[in-house]
Amino acid sequence: MYRILLADDEELSRMVLERLLKREEETKLAGIAEDGDELLKMIEKEKPDIVITDICMPGHSGLETIASTLERGMATRFIITSAYANFEYARKAIQLGVEDFLPKPVRGEELHKAIENVKKKLGQKVPQAISYSRIIKAAKTYIDEHYGKHLTLEEVAAQIYLSPSYFSSLFKKETGFLFSDYLNFQKN
Repeated sequence: MYRILLADDEELSRMVLERLLKREEETKLAGIAEDGDELLKMIEKEKPDIVITDICMPGHSGLETIASTLERGMATRFIITSAYANFEYARKAIQLGVEDFLPKPVRGEELHKAIENVKKKLGQKVPQAISYSRIIKAAKTYIDEHYGKHLTLEEVAAQIYLSPSYFSSLFKKETGFLFSDYLNFQKN
């Protein structure tokens, strides 16, 4: 049984998604949150397999919640919903390893397909390392695109929604370089 959390600050969206989720097989709706802060607490408590979250919410945004969950080393998979067709949101979501990005209003068929894809990956135990690799690749791309200006660890970490300390340790783990050494190498 796959445990799912749902988060959306709009009551109508929550109700529609809740109804759609009740039709899903092999899943259990473990909780519903109305904002990002509440969702983050639920994730820590419930340790869900899948989170379906709106991208723009009060408190922590969907993207900030995903980044915080990754920082905690949790293997939760995310599906994002949004009423905004914003390329920047989609790009950040991809960098964080989001499984799918569904436009609102969410259609049952699209949600079902997204959940089935996540369930397959969970069944195959696809490693969390894929998400980490995407995050570091996004950071390196940002560094390469902005290498002419004075970059800081804090600035790059903010671009990928991670805390500087977590980004620093993840960068070292994934690349074998300290962030500062990598920057110096890029300049030469």
